[in-house]
Amino acid sequence: VLSTSAGGDPVPKSASRTEKFWSIAQKRQRGLVVVLEDPDRLDAAAILRGCDAFGVAEVHFIFESTKFFDPLANRQVMKSEGSNLWVCSRVFYKARDCLQHLNERGFTPVLLNPDPRQPAEMALQSDLGQEQKLALWLCSPSTASTAGELLSGACSIGLPGAGEAMAVSNFVSVILAEVVRQRSFQLNT
Repeated sequence: VLSTSAGGDPVPKSASRTEKFWSIAQKRQRGLVVVLEDPDRLDAAAILRGCDAFGVAEVHFIFESTKFFDPLANRQVMKSEGSNLWVCSRVFYKARDCLQHLNERGFTPVLLNPDPRQPAEMALQSDLGQEQKLALWLCSPSTASTAGELLSGACSIGLPGAGEAMAVSNFVSVILAEVVRQRSFQLNT
Protein backbone atom coordinates (compact mmCIF):
# COMPACT_ATOMS: atom_id res chain seq x y z
CA VAL A 1 0.00 0.00 0.00
CA LEU A 2 1.36 3.38 -0.98
CA SER A 3 0.47 6.87 0.09
CA THR A 4 1.71 10.21 -1.17
CA SER A 5 4.09 12.42 0.77
CA ALA A 6 3.82 16.22 0.85
CA GLY A 7 6.13 16.36 -2.15
CA GLY A 8 3.98 13.95 -4.16
CA ASP A 9 6.39 11.00 -3.94
CA PRO A 10 4.93 7.56 -3.13
CA VAL A 11 5.71 6.43 0.40
CA PRO A 12 5.12 2.84 1.57
CA LYS A 13 2.80 2.61 4.60
CA SER A 14 3.90 0.32 7.34
CA ALA A 15 2.09 -2.99 7.50
CA SER A 16 1.56 -2.57 11.24
CA ARG A 17 -0.27 0.73 10.77
CA THR A 18 -2.56 -0.77 8.14
CA GLU A 19 -3.12 -3.76 10.40
CA LYS A 20 -4.04 -1.41 13.26
CA PHE A 21 -6.69 0.32 11.11
CA TRP A 22 -8.19 -3.05 10.14
CA SER A 23 -8.16 -4.20 13.76
CA ILE A 24 -10.07 -1.10 14.90
CA ALA A 25 -12.53 -1.37 12.01
CA GLN A 26 -13.25 -5.01 12.95
CA LYS A 27 -14.27 -3.90 16.46
CA ARG A 28 -16.99 -1.55 15.16
CA GLN A 29 -20.43 -2.50 16.44
CA ARG A 30 -22.34 -3.41 13.30
CA GLY A 31 -26.06 -3.35 13.81
CA LEU A 32 -25.95 -0.81 16.65
CA VAL A 33 -27.43 2.65 16.09
CA VAL A 34 -27.96 5.53 18.52
CA VAL A 35 -30.93 7.82 17.86
CA LEU A 36 -30.90 11.33 19.34
CA GLU A 37 -34.32 12.95 19.29
CA ASP A 38 -34.23 16.74 19.67
CA PRO A 39 -30.66 16.71 21.00
CA ASP A 40 -28.84 19.50 22.75
CA ARG A 41 -25.77 20.53 20.74
CA LEU A 42 -23.31 19.95 23.61
CA ASP A 43 -24.91 16.68 24.70
CA ALA A 44 -24.79 15.47 21.09
CA ALA A 45 -21.06 16.18 20.86
CA ALA A 46 -20.36 14.26 24.07
CA ILE A 47 -22.59 11.38 22.98
CA LEU A 48 -20.75 11.24 19.63
CA ARG A 49 -17.45 10.90 21.52
CA GLY A 50 -18.93 7.98 23.48
CA CYS A 51 -20.32 6.38 20.31
CA ASP A 52 -16.91 6.60 18.65
CA ALA A 53 -15.20 5.14 21.73
CA PHE A 54 -17.57 2.13 21.86
CA GLY A 55 -17.52 1.51 18.11
CA VAL A 56 -20.99 2.71 17.18
CA ALA A 57 -20.82 3.46 13.49
CA GLU A 58 -24.10 5.35 13.05
CA VAL A 59 -26.05 8.05 14.91
CA HIS A 60 -29.44 9.33 13.78
CA PHE A 61 -30.42 12.90 14.64
CA ILE A 62 -34.08 13.93 14.78
CA PHE A 63 -34.79 17.67 14.74
CA GLU A 64 -38.54 17.78 15.23
CA SER A 65 -38.91 20.56 17.81
CA THR A 66 -35.33 21.76 18.35
CA LYS A 67 -33.27 23.98 16.11
CA PHE A 68 -31.31 22.06 13.49
CA PHE A 69 -27.52 21.97 13.65
CA ASP A 70 -25.18 20.24 11.24
CA PRO A 71 -23.45 17.30 12.98
CA LEU A 72 -20.49 17.72 10.59
CA ALA A 73 -20.08 21.50 10.94
CA ASN A 74 -16.76 22.87 12.16
CA ARG A 75 -18.34 23.97 15.46
CA GLN A 76 -19.47 20.41 16.11
CA VAL A 77 -16.11 18.97 15.09
CA MET A 78 -14.46 21.01 17.84
CA LYS A 79 -17.08 20.02 20.43
CA SER A 80 -16.98 16.33 19.56
CA GLU A 81 -13.19 16.43 19.18
CA GLY A 82 -13.51 14.99 15.68
CA SER A 83 -15.57 11.94 16.65
CA ASN A 84 -18.40 13.11 14.40
CA LEU A 85 -16.08 12.58 11.44
CA TRP A 86 -15.76 8.85 12.27
CA VAL A 87 -19.40 8.19 13.11
CA CYS A 88 -21.94 8.29 10.27
CA SER A 89 -24.72 10.81 10.88
CA ARG A 90 -28.23 10.70 9.41
CA VAL A 91 -30.64 13.57 9.91
CA PHE A 92 -34.43 13.29 10.12
CA TYR A 93 -37.01 15.99 10.74
CA LYS A 94 -39.76 13.67 12.00
CA ALA A 95 -39.46 10.85 14.53
CA ARG A 96 -41.87 8.75 12.47
CA ASP A 97 -39.55 8.99 9.43
CA CYS A 98 -36.60 7.81 11.50
CA LEU A 99 -38.63 4.94 12.95
CA GLN A 100 -39.78 3.92 9.47
CA HIS A 101 -36.16 3.94 8.26
CA LEU A 102 -35.09 1.75 11.18
CA ASN A 103 -38.01 -0.65 10.70
CA GLU A 104 -37.20 -1.03 7.00
CA ARG A 105 -33.65 -2.02 7.97
CA GLY A 106 -34.87 -4.50 10.59
CA PHE A 107 -33.77 -2.66 13.75
CA THR A 108 -35.32 -3.16 17.18
CA PRO A 109 -35.81 0.29 18.76
CA VAL A 110 -35.29 0.59 22.50
CA LEU A 111 -36.24 3.72 24.38
CA LEU A 112 -33.48 4.87 26.73
CA ASN A 113 -34.83 6.48 29.86
CA PRO A 114 -32.30 8.23 32.11
CA ASP A 115 -34.97 9.07 34.70
CA PRO A 116 -34.77 6.45 37.49
CA ARG A 117 -38.19 7.51 38.80
CA GLN A 118 -39.85 5.97 35.74
CA PRO A 119 -40.50 2.23 35.68
CA ALA A 120 -37.91 0.59 33.48
CA GLU A 121 -35.97 -2.56 32.86
CA MET A 122 -32.53 -2.15 34.39
CA ALA A 123 -29.73 -1.87 31.84
CA LEU A 124 -27.39 -4.20 33.67
CA GLN A 125 -30.07 -6.89 33.87
CA SER A 126 -31.19 -6.68 30.23
CA ASP A 127 -30.22 -8.90 27.34
CA LEU A 128 -29.78 -6.19 24.70
CA GLY A 129 -26.55 -7.75 23.51
CA GLN A 130 -28.58 -10.53 21.88
CA GLU A 131 -30.20 -8.13 19.40
CA GLN A 132 -28.46 -8.28 16.02
CA LYS A 133 -29.86 -4.88 14.98
CA LEU A 134 -30.46 -2.53 17.89
CA ALA A 135 -31.43 1.14 17.84
CA LEU A 136 -30.95 2.89 21.19
CA TRP A 137 -33.40 5.80 21.10
CA LEU A 138 -32.69 8.75 23.41
CA CYS A 139 -35.32 11.47 23.55
CA SER A 140 -35.69 14.68 25.49
CA PRO A 141 -38.03 14.72 28.51
CA SER A 142 -40.50 16.83 26.51
CA THR A 143 -40.80 14.19 23.76
CA ALA A 144 -40.62 11.06 25.94
CA SER A 145 -44.36 10.40 25.81
CA THR A 146 -44.43 10.72 22.01
CA ALA A 147 -41.41 8.44 21.66
CA GLY A 148 -43.06 5.94 24.00
CA GLU A 149 -46.12 5.85 21.74
CA LEU A 150 -44.00 5.43 18.60
CA LEU A 151 -41.85 2.71 20.09
CA SER A 152 -44.63 0.44 21.24
CA GLY A 153 -43.27 -2.92 22.26
CA ALA A 154 -39.82 -1.53 23.02
CA CYS A 155 -38.63 -1.52 26.59
CA SER A 156 -37.40 1.47 28.50
CA ILE A 157 -34.08 1.29 30.27
CA GLY A 158 -33.10 3.15 33.39
CA LEU A 159 -30.19 2.94 35.79
CA PRO A 160 -30.81 2.32 39.47
CA GLY A 161 -29.78 5.20 41.70
CA ALA A 162 -28.58 7.35 38.80
CA GLY A 163 -30.66 10.34 39.78
CA GLU A 164 -30.77 13.54 37.82
CA ALA A 165 -27.10 14.22 38.53
CA MET A 166 -25.96 11.81 35.83
CA ALA A 167 -25.24 13.61 32.57
CA VAL A 168 -27.10 12.33 29.52
CA SER A 169 -23.85 11.55 27.72
CA ASN A 170 -22.63 9.51 30.71
CA PHE A 171 -25.92 7.64 30.78
CA VAL A 172 -25.58 6.75 27.08
CA SER A 173 -21.95 5.68 27.59
CA VAL A 174 -22.94 3.34 30.44
CA ILE A 175 -25.64 1.77 28.25
CA LEU A 176 -23.22 1.44 25.31
CA ALA A 177 -20.60 -0.14 27.56
CA GLU A 178 -23.12 -2.71 28.75
CA VAL A 179 -24.39 -3.52 25.24
CA VAL A 180 -20.83 -3.91 23.93
CA ARG A 181 -19.93 -6.09 26.94
CA GLN A 182 -22.94 -8.33 26.34
CA ARG A 183 -22.16 -8.59 22.62
CA SER A 184 -18.52 -9.51 23.22
CA PHE A 185 -19.59 -12.09 25.82
CA GLN A 186 -21.95 -13.68 23.26
CA LEU A 187 -19.17 -13.85 20.67
CA ASN A 188 -16.86 -15.59 23.11
CA THR A 189 -19.41 -18.23 24.18
